[in-house]
Amino acid sequence: MKRVSVSLQELATNVEDYLAMHAGKRVAFVMLVSVDDSVQYVGNCKREDGMMLIETQLEHWRARKADIPGHYNPDLMRKP
Repeated sequence: MKRVSVSLQELATNVEDYLAMHAGKRVAFVMLVSVDDSVQYVGNCKREDGMMLIETQLEHWRARKADIPGHYNPDLMRKP
């Protein structure tokens, strides 16, 4: 768990750069990582904002809302 925990900041920087490259702007994100019986958190936003992102996603899942409609588009171009 310790090795994963210390690597999360580097991973967050890489994810932030990757998302910005594809979105054309900075995109807020939160990542939860499960190692053994522990959950580690990393994100590029304030903790309160990260909590809001997680709570919003949980509400959508509980309401059985589709994740992203574009994912169901068979013509959507995906890079390998």
